[in-house]
Amino acid sequence: MNARMLQLAANYSDDECQLINDFLGQAIDVLDHELQTD
Repeated sequence: MNARMLQLAANYSDDECQLINDFLGQAIDVLDHELQTD
């Protein structure tokens, strides 16, 4: 992780970080799928 991400992460609780990780994981899955179906 870069410094900016660490700085942002420091502002969130563990629960919020988990939600963000889940959301980002889903977004990456969707993008990955979109790229593969091209």
